[in-house]
Amino acid sequence: MSERSRKIDRELAARRAALQQLLAELSDMLDEIEDADTDYWCSLAIPVEGVPTRLARLTSEVRNMFDLEEDELHLDALSQWRPDLRERFEQLNAEHADLLEQLDELYELAGSSVRPGSTWNDIEHHYRGFERRLASHRRDEEHLLAQAGWES
Repeated sequence: MSERSRKIDRELAARRAALQQLLAELSDMLDEIEDADTDYWCSLAIPVEGVPTRLARLTSEVRNMFDLEEDELHLDALSQWRPDLRERFEQLNAEHADLLEQLDELYELAGSSVRPGSTWNDIEHHYRGFERRLASHRRDEEHLLAQAGWES
């Protein structure tokens, strides 16, 4: 493993930890909004202070993490380690665009006037879907890295 790959692995580990924290914060905020007022939960969503900002931060963090995962030198190092798995790594990386699109849609639901008809229930539904999809994507990555015998 090259020094650059080791550096990317360390940075990815730190970004994943920060991402988990941010996901937990957003989840807690949605829970608090839901608990605050059931009528409000089903009414039109008015951006609550902090939600759009955290979603923008989440999008930035996810995008930066995906950029690292897609780094060609890093992918080459993984491919040299296990060339038979390169195509599967590329397939996982191809999922990044859909995940980012899902995040952009979530931001529109929660923080803009583009989708003024959305409710907090809609926002939570989309957020939970994103959360599940990201977790599944991460499990697939961890499984593939374990299969490759990659140290991270």
